[in-house]
Amino acid sequence: MGEKIISVKRSLDQIDQADRLFRVALGSYAAAVESIDRHVLPLQPALEPEYRRRLKAIRAALTETSAASAIEATSGQVEETLAGYCGQTIGLLNARAEDIRLILLALAAATQALDRQCGGYGDQFRQIAQRMDGVTQLVDLSEIRREITGQVEALNSAAAHMRQDSEAAIAQLQGEMSSVRARLDEAERLAETDPLTGLLNRRGMERRVGELIAAGKPFCVMLLDLNRFKGINDRHGHLCGDEVLAAFAARLAAEVRAGDPVCRWGGDEFLAALGLPYRDAAARAQQISKTICGRYALPGHHGLKVDVSATVGLSQHRPGQTSKDVFAAADTLLYGSKDAARP
Repeated sequence: MGEKIISVKRSLDQIDQADRLFRVALGSYAAAVESIDRHVLPLQPALEPEYRRRLKAIRAALTETSAASAIEATSGQVEETLAGYCGQTIGLLNARAEDIRLILLALAAATQALDRQCGGYGDQFRQIAQRMDGVTQLVDLSEIRREITGQVEALNSAAAHMRQDSEAAIAQLQGEMSSVRARLDEAERLAETDPLTGLLNRRGMERRVGELIAAGKPFCVMLLDLNRFKGINDRHGHLCGDEVLAAFAARLAAEVRAGDPVCRWGGDEFLAALGLPYRDAAARAQQISKTICGRYALPGHHGLKVDVSATVGLSQHRPGQTSKDVFAAADTLLYGSKDAARP
């Protein structure tokens, strides 16, 4: 009888031990599922919510039942869940790999385009493009990152050298353009300058008067013609006549206001554009005429002195008149004054 009691007790102990082992195994199983939840799912944030919900349901089933069939069912659910998660993760990683490949191909294409546009750096860009193209065949992300970093540095270096070369070329071009502009300005100045007197010539004065008309401000044209200048040339020679013209031009330029253009109109005629209304211009023209007419000493001719006078024609520009109109009016008034002065 005692042996039977001992046998029953041993059986109960074994059952109890088996139950404890089952509970431990079940807890370990649930802990493993929870560990997957904590450490595996965060690898793919886009998939995490859905699979976290599935694993939560599996853990709840493990705690609510201890039936072997239920545990076997959860095992299948874990397998299915992990297989689905794995498949979708592989799909996302493949999509990212494809994105990386397309990015690398775009970089290679951009480098090839730079190669075509920048002949001086052709070899360097071709090498970078070839390496970029090779990176598309790599699998290891660390190796891809390392290779891309190296090629980006190479591109940056090439770009820096191109920028330096471009800046140098631009600076050189700007210098050359500045020189050309200066030569053009000088050529334009010479084209509008009378070589004997240094005043504007007829072309230069026509341009300046055109600008005055366009500005719409009142002005008058004063035309001066030297009297009996041919006699100076006949008696003393053309060199003496040139000195008289240069001296007369210097006096005239000194008497007009700053900004009022003065020119040698042709031969022994001079013209000034006075930025004044007619009454003020008439008074100013009379004063200028008195100042610039008189005796001129010619140092280059042994102290020779000649008397110089001039006839003046003054014309006011009126709205609607062209430069030719105002010049013609001054010319008519000038020769009218000459005719009136003749005996």
